Amino acid sequence: MCLERLAEFKPCKVGYKVMTSRNDGLYSPACWNRYMELPIGEWVEARSEGIQAESGQDYDSGFHVLHCKRDAQEWWDSEDGEVVVRVAVQQPLTTGYESMGGKGMKVTVAKQIKILEEVQVGT
Repeated sequence: MCLERLAEFKPCKVGYKVMTSRNDGLYSPACWNRYMELPIGEWVEARSEGIQAESGQDYDSGFHVLHCKRDAQEWWDSEDGEVVVRVAVQQPLTTGYESMGGKGMKVTVAKQIKILEEVQVGT
């Protein structure tokens, strides 16, 4: 997941992330940093590196947190064992938009997240 473009708006404090659920109770990001093991209820820090949005703007990488559940549901794919989790955000790095099917989705890129719970999505 890479930002399409950066934009200034208030970062979210709580948002949604698509993850892969593992049998041992841990979660892994569905894309980028798939090697990470994230437990519920603990702060986890992303490794940071400079990357570029599709628009050519530079920003520091981190966890991409969607601002609304509806947008997370659009990314979610039950066939791949993915789930949507609600996360708390610390140390927002930047804000911007992801694009899926031409729709701009608000995203906060965060240095740290804590999984609060798995949420129900789909049918």
